[in-house]
Amino acid sequence: MCRDASKKSGSVSTSQRPELRESTGPKLSIPRKVFAMSGVEALQSEELIRGKYVIKGRLLDVLFDSSAMHSFVSVDCVKCLGWSVIELPCNVVVTTPTGKLVVTSWVCLGFSMMVHGRSFDADFIYLPHSQLDLIWGMDWLSTNHVSLDCKEKTSIFGALTSEIPKLLSQSAWENTVNAKAFMVMFSLEAESGALML
Repeated sequence: MCRDASKKSGSVSTSQRPELRESTGPKLSIPRKVFAMSGVEALQSEELIRGKYVIKGRLLDVLFDSSAMHSFVSVDCVKCLGWSVIELPCNVVVTTPTGKLVVTSWVCLGFSMMVHGRSFDADFIYLPHSQLDLIWGMDWLSTNHVSLDCKEKTSIFGALTSEIPKLLSQSAWENTVNAKAFMVMFSLEAESGALML
């Protein structure tokens, strides 16, 4: 959970969590999916990459979830980092790994953070019951050119797309290997006084 990076322990208490007010009237619901909501679920999966990162002087428990289309932030992390939440005009219905639905209509928009010496902007869906501080989904990963090495369970931050080697499909490789080029050169020169038909 979100901790002061200069201290050995300590997390945000439930009394410090931001207050949520009840919304009025029915809202449109938008379905979303998250692969893990807790560190235990993240550790049980071999497909997920989890790590600790210092953001704004706080040690955060972060999950890279390539199966999530959006990024999420926990109650504790919002309070710990001093972020504000904004209410959406619709509900976001998040499906958890256990099939449970979590409904929220709160987001954190336009936050800039430094990770590995680089500045990244992010929008997060506010997830009231997450035990992970941040869950970075494909929206954030693709926008910020973050590559995941699933075998080594590492992340490569801010690599420019030109620096990342691209894999070719079989047909693209064959087209490259079998490519043939030819050049035809010719020149015409007109003689003075000669009639050309």
